Amino acid sequence: MSYLIVTAVLLAIAALAGFVIKTELQTRKHDREETLRLRAMTAAQRQDELVKAKRYRADTLEYRDQMFRLYRSFRWGHRHNPHRFRYTTAQASYSGACARVAKIEGIIAELDVNAT
Repeated sequence: MSYLIVTAVLLAIAALAGFVIKTELQTRKHDREETLRLRAMTAAQRQDELVKAKRYRADTLEYRDQMFRLYRSFRWGHRHNPHRFRYTTAQASYSGACARVAKIEGIIAELDVNAT
């Protein structure tokens, strides 16, 4: 009987690991596609994309600050805070926006160095 329990637990762990690996591979694939798309753009289009990314980063920062204020306004402990997950996702979104801006700036700098 314990073999069935062990098998069920191992199957659940394998399914979770497979999901994580698949998600990571998809993220890498989309990252490569976006990098190729940015490299194929003209300099003006890349600058426009950088402006859009910075605007999105500013918007996500403002949203993260709003969620932080809501999160801090709750007085009954962090475990029961209804804004905890909204704040966490806002923080992740802001981190992603910062990484995208850094990536675009890096590609622009690299292509500018190669152009000269």
